[in-house]
Amino acid sequence: MNPQPPENDRPSGRLAARGADRPTSVSLVVVGDLVFTGPFAGDPAGTVDRLPPDLRAALDGDIVLANLECALAEAVPRAVGRAEVPLVTAPLTTIDGLQRLNVSVVSLANNHVFDGGPAGLAQTTQALDRGGILHFGAGLDYAAASRPAVVERNGVRVAFLGFCGCEVAGRNKPGTLLFDCASTRKLIRRTKDRCDFLVLYFHEGIEAFNFPTRATLRACHRAVEAGADLIVGTHPHTIQGIEYYRGAPIVYSLGNFVMPLLSAESYSRWHKQTALTRLGVPFGKETITRALLLKCVLTPGRPVEIQPRPLVLDESGLPRLPAGDEARPAREFLESISKAFEQPDDPVWVRRDWLERRVRRLQREDVSWRYVLRNLTRLRPRHVIAYLKSFT
Repeated sequence: MNPQPPENDRPSGRLAARGADRPTSVSLVVVGDLVFTGPFAGDPAGTVDRLPPDLRAALDGDIVLANLECALAEAVPRAVGRAEVPLVTAPLTTIDGLQRLNVSVVSLANNHVFDGGPAGLAQTTQALDRGGILHFGAGLDYAAASRPAVVERNGVRVAFLGFCGCEVAGRNKPGTLLFDCASTRKLIRRTKDRCDFLVLYFHEGIEAFNFPTRATLRACHRAVEAGADLIVGTHPHTIQGIEYYRGAPIVYSLGNFVMPLLSAESYSRWHKQTALTRLGVPFGKETITRALLLKCVLTPGRPVEIQPRPLVLDESGLPRLPAGDEARPAREFLESISKAFEQPDDPVWVRRDWLERRVRRLQREDVSWRYVLRNLTRLRPRHVIAYLKSFT
């Protein structure tokens, strides 16, 4: 499937006016969540070597981008995390696996990057720096979290920003960046002025659900209006649809790429704690075997061109490119969920709103008073509004 943008596409990049003089293109390959834990922790490079040759060949691009959804930490303090939520930490040798995958830049904006605590984040960024892999989206303070990764290929500058509201960074507080707020849009505009293309990678949504929440959709639209050229997302562990907004492609969820979640034990544990299960909404294991690999062409003066390629994960958690009879239903499923963005009256949006309201209620019930008191000084009107909406 290769969804086509509308006719009124806008030129992209700060050098768009000179597009006729800048025909050089950059190829960008984007994949979803990478987690080298469990059976993959012993030999990350060997794990990558098990990927099919055609998939390894598909990772050939000027820039390869992924979400590293784990902390690279050799030792984790006992005070980090909660007993009921497993910590997702991987060995420092994960760098070998990333290099073998040809990954050149990673997003750290996700809900597991702090599973090793601030010290684990420092170990993660130091290991990535030593391995020559750029990173963005999380830091030991707001300045570090908001610093874009900038890659220049063939004279084209591509900047990357990441967003996830799990732990919000402050002036002296480690964390990530909220996606939908005024400071984020200022950051997007400021970054766009210094690059040809701006790519955003966010991490949020309802796990195992194939459509973005109303809040995520609104945040992506506002980000495009602020200057984003391409937006991709992860976190739901499955794919979501593709929308073009003002000519910019928004791929709401790529799903997993390397994820040891599909074994019987891991899947059962994860399935029980998902919001959908707690709300009594059934879904099957095949939901989280779906994923996407995104091939993009970035040409100054033109909108981003994308070619999504469906992936299927096996029980070990490794992806492959489906072929033959397996490929057609994967493409048709992606097409069907993407068409809903052209049909505002589609019943799926009623179901989406119903789920979003109830997920908010679950989140409100899960918040402890200790957490509220600890963050009282950071309370903002938007937090009160979100809290009140959870009762509707």
